[in-house]
Amino acid sequence: MTMKHRARASRDLTFPYALLQMFYWMNMAVTAGYASFFLLGAKLTNSQIGLLLAAGGLLSALIQPLLAAFADKSSSLSVRFLMMLMSALLLVCSLLLVFLFHGNIAAVSVIYLLAYLILLLQQPFLNAIGAESIDAGRRLNFGLSRAFGSAGYMAAAFLLGQFSVHTGPVLVPAGIAAASFALLLSSAAYPQSSKRSQKVARPSEDHVGSAPSENSPATSQLRAEGSIFSFFARYPQYAVALAGLLPIFIGHIYINNYLLQIVRSKGAGSSSMGNLMSVAALLELTVMLIYGKLRTWRPDSFWFRISGIFFTLKVLLTLLAPTIGFLYPVQLIQPLGWGLLSVSSVYYISEAMAPSDKVKGQAFFTAVFTLGNVLGNLTAGFLLDHGGVFAMLLCGSIVSAIGAALLLLSGSHKLCPFTRKSHR
Repeated sequence: MTMKHRARASRDLTFPYALLQMFYWMNMAVTAGYASFFLLGAKLTNSQIGLLLAAGGLLSALIQPLLAAFADKSSSLSVRFLMMLMSALLLVCSLLLVFLFHGNIAAVSVIYLLAYLILLLQQPFLNAIGAESIDAGRRLNFGLSRAFGSAGYMAAAFLLGQFSVHTGPVLVPAGIAAASFALLLSSAAYPQSSKRSQKVARPSEDHVGSAPSENSPATSQLRAEGSIFSFFARYPQYAVALAGLLPIFIGHIYINNYLLQIVRSKGAGSSSMGNLMSVAALLELTVMLIYGKLRTWRPDSFWFRISGIFFTLKVLLTLLAPTIGFLYPVQLIQPLGWGLLSVSSVYYISEAMAPSDKVKGQAFFTAVFTLGNVLGNLTAGFLLDHGGVFAMLLCGSIVSAIGAALLLLSGSHKLCPFTRKSHR
């Protein structure tokens, strides 16, 4: 290998990948965070908005594993190319929304649903791009890159809040267009990682013998077994973890999507809601920046499993907070819940699964999140209408506690013969 090739192979991809994270989460802040603002301006009712977002989440949960299985099996379409394609489709949708905003309500609803769906479908591919780079031997600090994502989310939410007062809802599709175009360019500029160049993960010290090669019968069998049932037969502990994550995500949706109702029940308003969102996003950055150090203390599976405890604590303390002032210190839990899970899950899946299963592993994680989004939105509306904020948060505390227990029970066992140690 020449010196030029060695320099290229050792290139640090943290900053290029951080740009992907930043522009994706900026798009999430605009598309998901300001969905109600735009759709109410387009004359949809609150119930119609809830059904639209729930439909997007449900469709995403159904499509993600199928799309990921296709990406894993395809030898011609890279994950990076699919990311570019979806960014281009998002750009087209956003431009249509700008021109149709004052037109047909049904057309606006369908296009916004499609944009929201595409954005949700992009997330496992965003994570998979990082995992492929790490597997190819490239240097990449995922925690630092993900911190750029939180910073982008915080910046987009703040800027849109400031300028939308003057421009109105039409700024939302304009923001989607800008973020999608930036993500398209960043994806195109990101170095290609060949699927065929990936090496099977080394076995851990708990396994005797050498790892199977790419052409070994064991590896070929894993690639051939593409069904959902065979996937979870290979990774039973991951199935338990996903079962725990679903109720955790439901509680997470309660305190995020319905934060306005919560702060109003504490005697505050929308300005306090914005402040709490900014504080939470800022605090997320801390654990993402130091996660590389955390990995030297405990394996990724440890941080992945204990994050559920802090999700539950945040919902419970939000329920118990007597005034709005008490909600600010509650946000200190944010980095140990969502902040920790969003980083550790990517490393955990990358370490625990064979190369041919990693995109599916990321997709199942995201599918469970979107399913939790659907169930959380549907049940929150019912609970708020019939029991108020207290009933919603009490239910959220209970289901989150059940999920945290399941996540802990998923254990730190090695999930397949390809697992390598993540404890460095």
